Amino acid sequence: MEMKKLLFFLFFCNICVVLLRGQGLQPLFTIYREQTVVLNPAMPSTNYLVNELNNTISTTYRYQWLGMEDAPVTQVVNWEWLPTDRNILVGANVVNDKTGKIGLTSANLQFAYKLMMSSMDNRFLSIGFSAGMQQARINIAEDAAEQNVYYPNQRRIVPDLNMGVYYHHDNIFYAGISTPQLLGSVIYSQADNNQRLYSLNKVRHFYAVTGMYIDAPFFGNDGAFLEPTTWIRYIPETKTFSFDVNLRAKISNSFWASAGYNLYSNTLNIETGSILGESIGLDAGHIKIGLGFGVPLGVNKWQGLGGIGEVVVSYSWGN
Repeated sequence: MEMKKLLFFLFFCNICVVLLRGQGLQPLFTIYREQTVVLNPAMPSTNYLVNELNNTISTTYRYQWLGMEDAPVTQVVNWEWLPTDRNILVGANVVNDKTGKIGLTSANLQFAYKLMMSSMDNRFLSIGFSAGMQQARINIAEDAAEQNVYYPNQRRIVPDLNMGVYYHHDNIFYAGISTPQLLGSVIYSQADNNQRLYSLNKVRHFYAVTGMYIDAPFFGNDGAFLEPTTWIRYIPETKTFSFDVNLRAKISNSFWASAGYNLYSNTLNIETGSILGESIGLDAGHIKIGLGFGVPLGVNKWQGLGGIGEVVVSYSWGN
């Protein structure tokens, strides 16, 4: 009976991670525009594209299903550098993703090359990849002991590879495609009798993004603009589409706000943020603070599981 209880617990964990987290263990985000390095290694951040700051360090904290115990939590730390004398992008990122007793931590190095397509304006095609290692953790020893079953915590390390292509047309239009978790793999734990008790499938994801910048002088600021974007995610193994539309408004040099909608989860995404630069004595850089919230609408796939909160803080500077 004890083993049956343990197997049920493992099955429940598997359902939580694979079904509820997107069937592939790729972290979800609310503020997509600030997570480009995780989703597409060829895509520079807005700190470079809009503000021409070629160094950025950022951190993200995301809590899904607010108020629910052992809910999904994601943390990201990222570094980005685009040398002024070379057409390359280099960087590194660490992503920690945890749901209940199951955790995934990846560490990747990033490289992208920019093919300049015009000497008159800022048009380029970027091809990039990030590679590293990912550790999976299954921490159920304590729960198993309560059922008088010995089952040690599990840790396994697998390679991680992500690739992407991005096109930028002079701060007017951009588009990109990418494949996180390109290698795919199966992370599993095994009993003493060689029976596989538990497995996590790292499946390939495909992302596509399009967006554009529209001048918005009606906000009363020369640097104001609107940025409509569309993110599409497809998981071939489960034939799952996720479709996000978003409209971000940079109202002034120190404030932005946006609203968006996720068709797959029927969720309204709201975002706001502040840019602190000269007002706090930073002449060659700025600090950006963004807050994002996901609000479930009506009947959706996560019905009753609560909303989403996300915080992004970054510091950018130029050489």
